[in-house]
Amino acid sequence: MTWAGAGDPPALLLFGTEDTVVLPRNSEALAGKLRAGGAIVDQRAYRTLGHVGILLALARPFRGHAPVLDDVSTFIRPHVK
Repeated sequence: MTWAGAGDPPALLLFGTEDTVVLPRNSEALAGKLRAGGAIVDQRAYRTLGHVGILLALARPFRGHAPVLDDVSTFIRPHVK
């Protein structure tokens, strides 16, 4: 948050609505700071997931829990040359 601002690259902020490690309001605050600096920000909230659940959803056995991998791929494609 301290250094977020003008010139930052596009950001994808993923958070679980059940996260107690990094509260969802922290993602909201960071998104606001990045947008204020002109950055492109995409946010995705995953119901029932916590902090680790988002990472687990990237692994093949847990991909059915949330479309994290698809969301990351969709975000990255237009930003990679």
